[in-house]
Amino acid sequence: MSRVKKIIKGLADNPMDIAEGFIRVATGNEHPCASDRMAICDDCEKKEDDPIFGGFMCSECGCHLKEKVNSDAKCPLGKW
Repeated sequence: MSRVKKIIKGLADNPMDIAEGFIRVATGNEHPCASDRMAICDDCEKKEDDPIFGGFMCSECGCHLKEKVNSDAKCPLGKW
């Protein structure tokens, strides 16, 4: 599956999680575990450049990482 399709799938499969993360990022109200989660993602083989929004995405679920780690969503690989 192409990266663009994965991003669209991630948005479609997890709209409330991504919306929650986006609101947290936009308001500066970071999730208490966001830094720890991002540190795990930084070392993950599924982390890759996000060609649409910039930053990074998870190639497993298609979610943009900054919003994903700031939501109550779970890592699809069970890492956090």
